[in-house]
Amino acid sequence: MKRPCIYFKGDRPCKQYWEHRVHDCNNCHKYEPVGKRILLIKLDAIGDVIRTTPLVEALKKKYPGCHITWLVKDISRPLIENHPNIDRLLTYNFESVLRLEAEEFDLLLNLDKAPVTAALANKIKAKEKKGYFLDSFGNIQPFDKDAEYHHAMCMDNWGEKRTNSRHFVQMMFELCGLEFNGEEYLLSYADDKAFIDSFKKANGIKSQPLIGLVTGCGNVYPQKKWTQEGYVKLSKEIIQKMNAKVLLFGSNDEAERNREIFNSLTEEEKKNVIDMSGKTSIVQFSQLISICNAIVTGDTSGMHMAIAKKVPIVAMFGPTPSQEIYLYNRGISITPDMKCLNCYNQFKCKESPNCMELIKEDEVFSALQKVLQK
Repeated sequence: MKRPCIYFKGDRPCKQYWEHRVHDCNNCHKYEPVGKRILLIKLDAIGDVIRTTPLVEALKKKYPGCHITWLVKDISRPLIENHPNIDRLLTYNFESVLRLEAEEFDLLLNLDKAPVTAALANKIKAKEKKGYFLDSFGNIQPFDKDAEYHHAMCMDNWGEKRTNSRHFVQMMFELCGLEFNGEEYLLSYADDKAFIDSFKKANGIKSQPLIGLVTGCGNVYPQKKWTQEGYVKLSKEIIQKMNAKVLLFGSNDEAERNREIFNSLTEEEKKNVIDMSGKTSIVQFSQLISICNAIVTGDTSGMHMAIAKKVPIVAMFGPTPSQEIYLYNRGISITPDMKCLNCYNQFKCKESPNCMELIKEDEVFSALQKVLQK
């Protein structure tokens, strides 16, 4: 057989067989060969998966007719399940890995600097490989010169990472041999309209502005969180000066924190606060972000969801670099003046006050007013 047709199933007749009764693929007048076969490996974290989505559009532009397979972890899959430019979405598990090891691709793109994906990139057959692999000493290495800049920067937090001016999306484009032309994030899932309608009705959401606060962050870098006191003061300002409702976002990990923020408010202020921590799926989380007038957040997956949904953003940075986040001119980044920024500290900071404590409520509130006026 020639190069497989885009309709070919392999284990059962394709739709052309049923419509035209053609069994000989080589002589089928509907035969359309699969273009360049591309495997994109980006498993997690949720925010990284979201900000990788612009690559898919660029790959389709550079390689017309290409077939893109994306390998992703189950937690992020719902956000890109219906992406129009992803031809096959595989969940990372034993069955998928076994299948991929039997296939061959024209181009493999491994964007994860993790031993498990780097080792997998070694084993999968592909004519060209870009991104990262695992060397014989068990170390992550770049496949080619296109990944060398990103790799070197990631090895020098207070040197090249601090002086770097390229955002993450741009660096991923360069790593893949692509040119970034402003391609946007794209989340693609089935909207649960009934959920949003029910939420609005239950919480009296009508014409009153709704400001979302993403108060936590992932467990890997817990120092990225802004202070609880800051969120309490900001909530009071939003309610009193903007006559707006506050929507507290978070997973189960943030439930206690958000409850304490809520309990720090007066009884009258509490009437304008909605706590949804631990009450939504990942898709519902994204849907709620999309109905907010603005989002205030640290360096979180919620920030990337807001970027994808084109919601105005105030984003606060300290242990992670603000310059790596491209807000598409829809937000304001706040970064304190400290020499030890970009530390990626996973432990309790020794500095007092630390970088996130230096960010004050009045600065955040002023930024919020500005993004709402745009």
